[in-house]
Amino acid sequence: MKKLTLTFTAIISLLMSLNAKAQTTAYLQSQIKALTQDWANIKRYEAANSNLIAASSNEKKVVYIGDSITDFWINRDSSFFKSNHYIDRGISGQTTGQMLVRFREDVINLKPSVVVILAGTNDVAENNGPSKLEDVAGNIYSMVQLAKVNRIKVVLCSLLPATKFLWRPAINPIEKIKALNEMLSSYAKKKQHHLC
Repeated sequence: MKKLTLTFTAIISLLMSLNAKAQTTAYLQSQIKALTQDWANIKRYEAANSNLIAASSNEKKVVYIGDSITDFWINRDSSFFKSNHYIDRGISGQTTGQMLVRFREDVINLKPSVVVILAGTNDVAENNGPSKLEDVAGNIYSMVQLAKVNRIKVVLCSLLPATKFLWRPAINPIEKIKALNEMLSSYAKKKQHHLC
């Protein structure tokens, strides 16, 4: 009887493990499908953007666009966004190329007075493969130019310092972050944009 109970317990454990694996696999497959069909994750804020456009008012809006730092900020301090009518459009893991693709939907179409751009960390981390820093900066400059053409003031943010990336431990980001920050600082001075 004891042997039968152990065998039954082992079978139940195995089935539960397989079920968890199947759920994880299904989740991963859904994420892969979403990324291959919507690489820039434009649909992430689609409904929220529609609601904001429909409820458009004359109040001044500020949009924050970025990666996980911006994405998770609203969860850490939602009152900062609500009380100031700020709009969080961060998406964890995104690179500047992905942000550039969704810039019209998540920034321009919302008609903000100001956009705050904090981007580049995931490019340095090579989330979408290796990138030249000039290309990363170019993506950011393109967002700035799109904002300017649409009469949106720009605040560029320097990348936060990092000595390593937990998800990319083989990459040493120190020099690349420093170099990209120097490029952004020089550009902001030259074009008279705010830099934080």
